[in-house]
Amino acid sequence: MKSKLFVFIIFIFLIYINLIYASENENKEVLIILKSNDVNYMKDSIDYIKNNGGFVNQVFIPNIIYGRLPKNFDPKGNENILSINTGIVDDNKVEDNFSKVAVKVWNQKFGVLEEIPILTSTTKNEKEPGPILNDLKIPPTSEKNKGNLLQFPPNSNPSDYLYGTVLISIVMLESNGQIDPNTESWSSTREINVINEIVNGLAWWLDKHDSKVNLTMYYIVNYRVPTSYEPIIHPQPDEGLWINDAMDYLGQSGGNYFSRVENYNNNLRTFYETDWATTIFVVDSNNDADGMFSDYYFAYAYLNGPFIVMTYDNDGYGISNMDAVTAHEFGHIFGA
Repeated sequence: MKSKLFVFIIFIFLIYINLIYASENENKEVLIILKSNDVNYMKDSIDYIKNNGGFVNQVFIPNIIYGRLPKNFDPKGNENILSINTGIVDDNKVEDNFSKVAVKVWNQKFGVLEEIPILTSTTKNEKEPGPILNDLKIPPTSEKNKGNLLQFPPNSNPSDYLYGTVLISIVMLESNGQIDPNTESWSSTREINVINEIVNGLAWWLDKHDSKVNLTMYYIVNYRVPTSYEPIIHPQPDEGLWINDAMDYLGQSGGNYFSRVENYNNNLRTFYETDWATTIFVVDSNNDADGMFSDYYFAYAYLNGPFIVMTYDNDGYGISNMDAVTAHEFGHIFGA
């Protein structure tokens, strides 16, 4: 009888120890600010977090990370970690605009919504998100099959599976008036709106994925990328005009615009060591009457990439619903 009681006590004790261990290692959601803007230091910090029981959800390249850390996580083991934050963060702690946006998006978790002003045109009435029709486009088969034009391995597009690490390059076009009249010009506030909405839209996918599935989003932003054209006044099939300009500016030459974006994505994937990559082109439409291209397109994506196109207003969905539009189009990038 005593031996059974002893076994029972040992059993309860082991359960108690396991509960304590689980509690001590329970992951908590944090915003991590890194000291350096050097990408290699960022990679080292991400590796350190993962190797010490943490999980990385979103990375705002190069120095803001959203993730989860165990309670016994020791930041002193990585000298690039400046601070670990679990509550509202003062955006004066960071210097560049992209990092400030990352902090503002984080603060929304705590009800700090006034930090990000949403500006909408008084001439446009926003509508609730619903079905977005005719927005799925099939990539040119000839380009997908020309392996000599593309730098990534055969049968491995830069966006095959929504698993692992995904890099998203946000490209905001700015007309310079060299060919078309310059009718649209970005403001800093509206740029913040775009980043905020895209990040929230992609966070929807992070919230939906199974806890056992490894998924991390990396973001880079290219502000006011110059083009000689005013994209919003053109029909959708003219996309190559301004995309070629964007690729020239971003240093991706050779081939037609479609293969150039594919190679651009793959170069980013290689440099930042992510599993996948895609690009989101955002066309300013603030002064446009309906927020659509001249042939009524406004948001679309190519099946399995390489890119998404959205206007600032997205027809009548409006900037405050760009997150829903982003989430929808991003599904097409990964085969939906």
